[in-house]
Amino acid sequence: MTCAPQVLEFCHSARSPEQYTLYRQQISLGFPLEHAPDESLVLDIQNALWNSGLVRIAGSLDILIAGYAILNSATVLAADQDFDHIAKVSDLHHEYVAPSF
Repeated sequence: MTCAPQVLEFCHSARSPEQYTLYRQQISLGFPLEHAPDESLVLDIQNALWNSGLVRIAGSLDILIAGYAILNSATVLAADQDFDHIAKVSDLHHEYVAPSF
């Protein structure tokens, strides 16, 4: 499953126009999540991070991705630790997937 902020983040890592095109093709194989989070959900997550001392630990796109996952009862699969921190202050379900090089 995919959501707009996830597609943006995935495609942002491309290093050439050709790689960008490939990434867009790959990510389009996923099914888009049905429900988008409202502003209050994602701002509440950001606020909870701030209040717990995790001030700038997760970026805006990761918080949006988490909001989509929470609202759609989806699990985030990620190769970074940002979602570990978000899960500490929200109902996010996530799994760490080690990157393959």
